[in-house]
Amino acid sequence: TAQEDYQEAAAKLPGGVYPSSGTGYIKTLYITEGDKVTNGTKLADLYDDSVMKLTVPFLSGEADNIPVGSEAVITLEDTGEQLSGNVTVVSSREEALSGGRLVKAVTVETANPGGLTTLTQATVTVGEFVCSEVGTFVPKTEISLSADLSGNGSLEVESLLISEGGYVTVGSGIFKATGKSAEKYL
Repeated sequence: TAQEDYQEAAAKLPGGVYPSSGTGYIKTLYITEGDKVTNGTKLADLYDDSVMKLTVPFLSGEADNIPVGSEAVITLEDTGEQLSGNVTVVSSREEALSGGRLVKAVTVETANPGGLTTLTQATVTVGEFVCSEVGTFVPKTEISLSADLSGNGSLEVESLLISEGGYVTVGSGIFKATGKSAEKYL
């Protein structure tokens, strides 16, 4: 019914505030005050580097013997420092490295002690198995937020509730819509 549609739309826009659908630091903000936001409009890029991921190749036969959840030792290439991590993904897809070595990608996650960046390279050891090549860290969270509005409606940004470098959580406000545009949308 029309009443149910209205209530569903109103729940998505409590008090005229558009909520975040993700959690992380705001890397890039794509909207400004006065912008019209429609369904699919890119709002912001989020990242969170408090946990980093590293994907490295292991020989296929070895990767098949590495269960998800295994403890891993990560050795940083530039300093030799060792960190502990956990295996989160073992790919079932086989790839060939130089020399015809068949490998499968293994992803490990570790808490960032503060110095890991997307330029940091490392190797991984799981039990007796050592990866075949170095890998480079990426943040665990790296997502884009886009507006999720029903129909052809739009919202006008009255004020931003976030800024680049700030931190948002799921449900926290991204922007407040003008009263007029919120009424039209609802």
